Formats: sequence, structure tokens, C-alpha cells
Amino acid sequence: MSKKYRVLRDQQEKANFWDFPESEYCVGTTTTNLKTGDYTLEHLVDKFSIERKYSTGEIATNINEKRFERELDRLDKLDHSFILCEFTMDDIFSFPAMSGIPSKFWPKLRVSSNFLIKRLIEIETSHKTKIIFAGKHGSDYARRIFKRMNELYE
Repeated sequence: MSKKYRVLRDQQEKANFWDFPESEYCVGTTTTNLKTGDYTLEHLVDKFSIERKYSTGEIATNINEKRFERELDRLDKLDHSFILCEFTMDDIFSFPAMSGIPSKFWPKLRVSSNFLIKRLIEIETSHKTKIIFAGKHGSDYARRIFKRMNELYE
């Protein structure tokens, strides 16, 4: 059996954050200041990270920011990095519906569904970070990534 791991969650991850309690594989979650991403394992900070995107509204807000591009560059320096989206590709295609952005602001949005898809493809072709559309299974998918990363670096 693998050694138990501790999940580190970035202190800036405040809304609807994931918590990984003690289990057969995990000793729990600690909140700290992470330079890259939102989640990692205590012993793999320089090897692996997950950047979590809660909604299409969040990624639409981030996708053109210089800060987000710098985050992608930092993620690329790790052995394994993921953008784990808690929405599906269907949600991208129906953007801005279900984005969390109030409908009264939709006419003024500068980001469309087609633009989001274009940028996601650009990210996937110019960065090594994997984009995963996990929908409502985001935290469970993250838990499985943690287990695999822990096994990989044993």
C-alpha cells in the first residue's frame, strides 16, 4: 500500500473549495500559500498541481488575463499539471447559460462560447497542462489524480 499523502490547498481558494478528509490514502487537507495551482500534494509541490475552475463564468473571466497566462507558464514547468473544470464541454457550448454570470450582463460580455473553445484549444496546443472537463465529479477526479501521483512518485 502507498504511503498516505496530505493535500495542500491554496489559501486563495475560498469559494466552494474542495476538502479532502482523512481516508485510506489521505491524511487530510492543509491550507497554505501555493505558488502554482490550487491543489497539490505536500511532497510533490515542485512536481504536480491542479488548477481548479469552478464554472464557465470563472474560466471566461480568467482566460484572457495575463495573470492566467503566467499561471499556465508556471504549470508547464511541473512534471504533471491539470486544469480541472467542474463543468462539461456542453456547458462551454451553451455559455453564458449556467455560467453564474447574471443574464443582465450577457449582452455586454466580450467572451462567447466560440471564443472560449478557441482559447481552450490554444491552451491545449501551446501548453502541456491537461484540461479535464469533470463536471460535477471534479473533487472525485482530483482524489483519483492525487492517488495516482502519490503512486507515481513512491
